[in-house]
Amino acid sequence: MSESSTMDGPGGPDRRRRLARLAYGAFVGGVMGFTLTALALQWLGTAAPATLTLFQGIALIITAATGAIGGIMVAMSFSRRLYNIENQSDESDPEEYGDAAPLLRFAGTGLLATAVQFAALALPPERGAGDIVLPLIMAALLVQLWANWQLWQRSDELRRAVTLEGAAIALAAIILIISLWAPLAIYGHVGFDPLAVVIVITLANLVPSLWITHRRGL
Repeated sequence: MSESSTMDGPGGPDRRRRLARLAYGAFVGGVMGFTLTALALQWLGTAAPATLTLFQGIALIITAATGAIGGIMVAMSFSRRLYNIENQSDESDPEEYGDAAPLLRFAGTGLLATAVQFAALALPPERGAGDIVLPLIMAALLVQLWANWQLWQRSDELRRAVTLEGAAIALAAIILIISLWAPLAIYGHVGFDPLAVVIVITLANLVPSLWITHRRGL
């Protein structure tokens, strides 16, 4: 049996290690997301669960998840030890970590900005925060654009190809979803909440990118 088949086969150690990291990350993210969402609901007030819509609740969950993951990525960009723990490695190559740190920092910054965006979107309109929400979302979007541009500039050809592939699949998914959603909403079969549109577009963009990135082993 060849070395590549041993390492990369269905039962290979590299594949098991990646799946273990994915499961661990999902578990930690879920716990942190639940905790942060509970804290956010408490901050909004005891009546918040009854007054929040379904998509405001989902926006809070996205806030918690992206905030937690983004914070971990930024922390890893400043701590080689934390980076080694996440990658289940005793000692990473200094050059490898030097290349990964800026990518982690910009990706984490973009996720933190996403958390700010969805936290602002989740605020109930009756709280009278409109004068704050719009500038906050505009600033968060600018930070996301800047962080993504920095990532693109520092990415190699493989990462750029993965980014473009994910973007192409995401665009097709978004067009399909909106094209079907619009007539259903026009004829009263479903609602067309603007926040729901933002959430669906975000998830349609995020899921293919994560799937392709994991599939390529990045």
